Amino acid sequence: MSLKKLKLTKQESSFFLLLWGLCILSSLLGVPYTLSLLQNADIVGNITYQFKDVSYQSLIFNSLVSDLIVLPFPIYFGFLIRRHISVAKIIDPALISRRNLMLGIMAGLAIGFLLPVADVIFSHFIPELRTLMQKSKPGPLYGFLASFSGGIYEETLTRFFLTSLLFLLFKRLKVFGAWLAIILASLIFGFAHLPVLAQILGVNSIFAFSGLLVMRTILLNSLAGIVFGWLYWKKGLGLAILSHFLADVAAHVIVPLFMP
Repeated sequence: MSLKKLKLTKQESSFFLLLWGLCILSSLLGVPYTLSLLQNADIVGNITYQFKDVSYQSLIFNSLVSDLIVLPFPIYFGFLIRRHISVAKIIDPALISRRNLMLGIMAGLAIGFLLPVADVIFSHFIPELRTLMQKSKPGPLYGFLASFSGGIYEETLTRFFLTSLLFLLFKRLKVFGAWLAIILASLIFGFAHLPVLAQILGVNSIFAFSGLLVMRTILLNSLAGIVFGWLYWKKGLGLAILSHFLADVAAHVIVPLFMP
């Protein structure tokens, strides 16, 4: 492969810088939410594993180090991969119709409202989840700020890079391969929430979770990921980001306002 093929076009370079910058900003906006959760990590049962020494400065430093050194690579390779797969443009003017915008908005809000309802049902069978829902409440403002991280950062890594890579690997399977890529990426997306949940619940390993908690975490996040994956495939990354952002706003901002 020639070096010329590894070079981004001017348009790709512009979108690269835009995505990278937005990811860094969204990651920083999510710091207050993360800190609030970690500082309440001793809320479950008799667990004493705490994060009281965690500070804004340490989280911001760790975030910046990762985003400045590691993050550019998946974004860069995402652009190279997209040259060889059939997906919608990042932002396609032809796809930004009122119908498609409403589709993305309604899909995001539906996910954001349905997931907390599912959690209420699961909480009757999962004590850790019930305790978490009762005591761990970062607040609407922190939830709103973190929604940018969910929408921009997670979609860039999970859809723009990971799903695109799987599209390329399963390219010969055509439509079946595309759905396989979306589902597999969504399952990975679901699994990726387990270590974060372990930190929030104050345990040292995901193996300390009950089987139901693992199933709930993977199932709910994977179902949401499949919707966002389809939007990325057919409607573009921009609409997937919007839908994911609104899902998080509904789940972390609107629903908590009406819960005791």
